[in-house]
Amino acid sequence: VRPRDLATLELPLVLDAIATLARSTAGQHLVRALHPRTDPTAVAARLDLLAEVLDRTARHAAAPTADVVLLEPLLTAANPTGAALEARQLANLRDFLEVARHVRIWILRDPDDTPHLRELSTPLGGARGLAGSLNRALDTRGLVRDDASPALERVRTLLRNLQGQIEAKLMRLVRDPNLRHVIGDDY
Repeated sequence: VRPRDLATLELPLVLDAIATLARSTAGQHLVRALHPRTDPTAVAARLDLLAEVLDRTARHAAAPTADVVLLEPLLTAANPTGAALEARQLANLRDFLEVARHVRIWILRDPDDTPHLRELSTPLGGARGLAGSLNRALDTRGLVRDDASPALERVRTLLRNLQGQIEAKLMRLVRDPNLRHVIGDDY
């Protein structure tokens, strides 16, 4: 299908209208990126999947999705060897995996009557270990918790103690009358 044909058929406008119904920014992005399929087998498979989703939604309510970020940029950022995600990215990944877990539960509620959905849920189960690790290691803001590991807890406790000692020592120096000529009003 040629791009000008899609423009003539106003597909971008249709996709924009559908995207406004998406629950998340990621969903909106994915809807706008859709392109017509020309393979009859692929079209039939997508229609079967859609029928399962609509049937499941009618019987059990909509899938428990939320406003999640796009996964691709997170994976791209984490891809280079030795790369580390920032705190917000780790929190976004954790949140994405939590939504994926809830969607997988929703899919597997009646797995026998939704073979296409069940097939989609298989990769979602593989991230359980990562999701659990992120939940144990990160606080609500995505920062690594003090108790993420015993070694980290010891180091952070030591740092807090040292910081307290340094602050106490600085306060003694600032208040020392013998050092008033050295320490000005700026301290």
